[in-house]
Amino acid sequence: DQGKVIGVLGFPIMVFKFTKQFLNKVSIGKTGYSFLLDKDAKIINHPDSKVLLADFKTLPFGEKILQSEKDQPTFYNYNNTNKILTKEIASNSVGIISLATINLSDIELPAFKTSLFMVALIVFGAVFSGFLVYVIFAKKLQYLVKNSEIVEAMSKGNITQKTSTPTFDEIGLISISLNSFIDKLRSIVDNNQKVSNEMANSATNLSKSISSISENSQSEASTAEQISAAIEEITSSAENV
Repeated sequence: DQGKVIGVLGFPIMVFKFTKQFLNKVSIGKTGYSFLLDKDAKIINHPDSKVLLADFKTLPFGEKILQSEKDQPTFYNYNNTNKILTKEIASNSVGIISLATINLSDIELPAFKTSLFMVALIVFGAVFSGFLVYVIFAKKLQYLVKNSEIVEAMSKGNITQKTSTPTFDEIGLISISLNSFIDKLRSIVDNNQKVSNEMANSATNLSKSISSISENSQSEASTAEQISAAIEEITSSAENV
């Protein structure tokens, strides 16, 4: 009252009952749990009420855990069970130490299952990737096979076929070049056919001209024979005269 203490009111709190309301509800795997130590390393919270207020330093692994670095995992054996524990100083002023422990088997089994899952996933990914690559390359190689068939047909004189060019990669460029070559070859063959037709027409006309000349020559030969006969008659008549 006005700076003078006239009374003190206190509320006793049982730490175990206070902390178990939230600490014991924390789930750490199947076998894990958390507990608290005070500044003197006394156990003030633990799922097993029989160890409350026990001196943690008296345990075989107590000093090892207390001397470990913050957040550094510590491996130890308790009741013939391999366990792992991490330490966290909850309050530097009060000195409360928070510990969390779990059986190694509780970690190793999920880790092993996860590893198996990852291996299976990698194998599946590799198989799927290989299948995908096979499908892509098989589809592209089909165009090379088609190009090969067209080239083989060209070697036999068939230039009526053309290949498709669905892409513009190296195989697509080969297909484009092959089609361009086929077009030019067709153009050359067409021009040759036109020239051949023109030469055939010229040969036909020449044959007709030769036939006409031959007929004229025969007519002229007949006329010459007639003239020669007439000359012979005139000569004979002249000799008679």
